[in-house]
Amino acid sequence: MADVAIIDRDRADRLGEGPLWSARDDALYWVDILDHRINRMSLADRSVTSFAQPDYAAWVIERERGGFVAGIGRDIVLLDLPANRQVPLGSVDRGVTGNRLNDAKADHLGRIWAGTIPASCDRPSGAFYRIDPDGLIVHADSPYTIANGPAIDPDGRFLLHTDTALGTVFRFDIHDDGSLGPRTPFIVFEPGWGNPDGMTFDATGGLWVACWGASCVTRF
Repeated sequence: MADVAIIDRDRADRLGEGPLWSARDDALYWVDILDHRINRMSLADRSVTSFAQPDYAAWVIERERGGFVAGIGRDIVLLDLPANRQVPLGSVDRGVTGNRLNDAKADHLGRIWAGTIPASCDRPSGAFYRIDPDGLIVHADSPYTIANGPAIDPDGRFLLHTDTALGTVFRFDIHDDGSLGPRTPFIVFEPGWGNPDGMTFDATGGLWVACWGASCVTRF
């Protein structure tokens, strides 16, 4: 069993997700989706700084050229921290009332794969998008009730994406042009496993999945 350490801080997240380690900043970033915040913990002194956002703070991804790309509400923005300045890139799910961005991951080509969900988590109105390095936003797949946890194969051959509400991790081949092959079930969760949420691959190809409702992380 791995050791678990609790970091002392002055507030608790309402929905803390999406940890991002920045070697550049020697810091850990993560979001508090429901409290509309992006958090930063310095590894030097364990101090935590919180940046308030105008809407749901779904995810933050580091940019090679400096700064971040973030999913705020239904908007994709360039984000400058610690100034907390935003430059809009585009929006998703236009005309779909009540939806928001939820989870995202960047691949080795700099493309961001991001899902959306209804804030109520009760209907299949969400979708899955690809955001290219030039800012082009492409609809990749739908529908989803709780789109979650994209994970990209270390060799870039396929992508995994989850509908937490269905208890299923889906697999897609990634084509050379960035389009996806058919959605096929990859892991169907059994009773007692919880429901698949965020996930990532390790260096040897193992898949680590956060299991919502089971209070654990499972390696497949």
